[in-house]
Amino acid sequence: MNGLEEQYTGKLECEIVDATTDENKAQIKAYGFGNHGMVIFDDEGNVQKKMDGHLMQEPTIRQALKEVMGGA
Repeated sequence: MNGLEEQYTGKLECEIVDATTDENKAQIKAYGFGNHGMVIFDDEGNVQKKMDGHLMQEPTIRQALKEVMGGA
């Protein structure tokens, strides 16, 4: 994720959270995920895309970003 954040400098901010804390477990459940997932928000904090899973491949993540951000 850090490499993508560097590639999209100023357009993408990544935050990786610990999925084992009580607070984050509740948030994961609220998003409808099993154990892990990825959420892409817009500039205003609105959910644009949710992806359930733990070991997502880079091409899948890049495609999701392209869908949300366009050709950014």
